[in-house]
Amino acid sequence: MKNYFELFEIDLNYRVDGSIVEDKYINLQKHYHPDNFTEVNDQLKAMEMIMLINQAYEVFTNADKLLEYYLNIKGFKLAEDEIKHLLPKSDLLYMFELKNSARSKDYIRKELKERRKCIRLSLIRFIEENSYRDIKVNLARLIFFNNSLQNIG
Repeated sequence: MKNYFELFEIDLNYRVDGSIVEDKYINLQKHYHPDNFTEVNDQLKAMEMIMLINQAYEVFTNADKLLEYYLNIKGFKLAEDEIKHLLPKSDLLYMFELKNSARSKDYIRKELKERRKCIRLSLIRFIEENSYRDIKVNLARLIFFNNSLQNIG
């Protein structure tokens, strides 16, 4: 199976041009639309491709998901236990204090989004510097804070 970059015929990178992604998305949606096929099996295959195209588009239009996907392709796929091992204790403490504060969910979401943005910028810098250890640590941090943000609701 092709990865999302191959599917959209986009160069492998942690940054993508949104207008190119949009054009590719529309063209792929048109090409694989089930109404273009007469046989039921072909229509089903087209529907599967549409789902894959939608998943790829979701990744390409979300900076965190794109970074994580890119790094997974580059061999930086982290297991849950590895994330826990790499995560700095200061991040766990920060999250503990934030959750146990009397702050509103909106405030907590805002704080987590800001923390996530800082981590994403650091991660990009470490990718550009080829700093293997820092990439892994900051990828673990990004995944942790993305999961924390989802759990806030």
